[in-house]
Amino acid sequence: MNLQDRELELNFREITCKRGVSGAVFDRGVQDFDFSVSGKHAFIPSLSYFVITSRLSVRTRTAPVDTGTQGQNPVPGGSVIPAPNGTLRVPYLSDQIAYADHFGSCLYNNCFFRAGNSDISTISQYIPQAAVLKTRLDKSGAWCKYIGRDLNQDDPDFTRRMHKVSLDGTFHEDGLTVQKTLKIRPLITSAGLACVSNTAGNQAAYVAATQLLTFSGGAGTQVDVFASALAQNDIIAIANGASPPFLVKIVEILTTTTCLAQPINVAGGNVAIAADNVLQCYAPGDPRCGFNQIQTVFQPPLGIFSTVNPISGGDFKITLNPNPSYKTASVQSNWNLTAGLDYDLEIDNVLFYACQIRADVSPTGIIPLSLLEMSVLNKSLSGLSAGGSQNIDFTVPPSTLALTVFVQSTKAGTQSIYPPTQFYSASGSNQTYSNDNNIVNNIQYIQVTYGSVTKTQTLYSSQYRPLSTGLLSDNGINFNIQRWLQSIQYSGKITSDGGSESHQNYLDRGNYWHFDFSRDKNDTSSYVNVQLSFNSPQTIDPSDQLFIVAHYSRQAEIQYENGFITQVVSVNR
Repeated sequence: MNLQDRELELNFREITCKRGVSGAVFDRGVQDFDFSVSGKHAFIPSLSYFVITSRLSVRTRTAPVDTGTQGQNPVPGGSVIPAPNGTLRVPYLSDQIAYADHFGSCLYNNCFFRAGNSDISTISQYIPQAAVLKTRLDKSGAWCKYIGRDLNQDDPDFTRRMHKVSLDGTFHEDGLTVQKTLKIRPLITSAGLACVSNTAGNQAAYVAATQLLTFSGGAGTQVDVFASALAQNDIIAIANGASPPFLVKIVEILTTTTCLAQPINVAGGNVAIAADNVLQCYAPGDPRCGFNQIQTVFQPPLGIFSTVNPISGGDFKITLNPNPSYKTASVQSNWNLTAGLDYDLEIDNVLFYACQIRADVSPTGIIPLSLLEMSVLNKSLSGLSAGGSQNIDFTVPPSTLALTVFVQSTKAGTQSIYPPTQFYSASGSNQTYSNDNNIVNNIQYIQVTYGSVTKTQTLYSSQYRPLSTGLLSDNGINFNIQRWLQSIQYSGKITSDGGSESHQNYLDRGNYWHFDFSRDKNDTSSYVNVQLSFNSPQTIDPSDQLFIVAHYSRQAEIQYENGFITQVVSVNR
């Protein structure tokens, strides 16, 4: 009887961490989740998962973070941005901040699954890179689009993630945006406090001739336009004597106290409004956006979580090792922000839900497991110049069945402009949500040799260079298609009913190059050579590294007697 026939007997046990994980203690030591399975129950790893509850907040500023470049390429991350004034609030679009792609994996460095105090399935480093790569290789395009985006924050589109977390965000599916409603935007005073509406300390006046909206007030009570992160299309309601409130829509931000604006509820056109009480500020919004406190479902990239067969009889433990820089690694911004100063990320809880099923289980027996694990290795690319080539050697497990290669800066996870789940070089540009200048996508050629087999056998050339100058001599070149095709052919996603990762997502997250090396199990080769080159005129940044991911086979046997695990035997083969 298969699982679908017995779905009514499935249940999910909530397992808490053996220590506190909320707030400041999140990264203070490993997180152990212990549970036992006995009697007529069995554990199904593939249906089990973690749920992470988190909150993202930003601090108000004395000037706008967005200097008129919103929706375009941002100012490089090294530029100086206005200092925060200390007041935490919800994110707005002008803050240009979001949860990182594949958020849950960015919180951790390594993970272990143990049975009877013996390791069964492990990943020792680079969980974010391995987790996002596992999704890109294993999940269909339809799954990523309609499930992964909300379930795992699995979304390469920074703009979409930014809108989802912002109070004035609007939902967009493949670029379409629709304003649904207005949301109240709290106004911040020059003292950094929330403005109390309809009081004499917070006033505004409008001059018809100049279309100038000016805020005024007493010392410390005057509304600060920049700290309030007011933006285009916000609506300010001003008391207007005995008449209905005067509504004005912001056209452009000018100074800390002034904006260009346009009346929207005056039949006779522009009118002058003397200084009067500010009643409210409304931000254009969408009920599908504005969620800075979320739940994220996370499955570590361990081979055990691909196991669909029930496992019975014994004590189990999952150990997660938090990333000390998790507040930086798990947030993405168009600015190089500092966690705790510019914004704050709080983890409220982490829970594991172990899926169980009622089953007729023998109290004594052997459970065989065939796992496909991932080992992530890396070496420096500092000696590689544009147009030149480099040969780099690696040693991988002898049971390796496939290899994936990608390039990423060591700045990934240490600066908010470089999330560890996106494969970007630090050369040329800090524009994390634009792949225009990502040298990773502009690969010239690559060959991988393993077990005396070289792939691809033909050293073909590729190139990727979007239009930039608009001159007739400047051609936008996309000869990257074959790289994408080859990778989804080797991964088997080319024939998937749900499709594969789209070419645009492949570019947005940064190229990976996947090669299948399935071979006879008696072949115990472990030497790998990677030869690659990138097109001119871009140059490799000194922080860039070449990563190789070995997808290797691991066989394990769990022996148990009378419901207790007595021995675990595992071997890479």
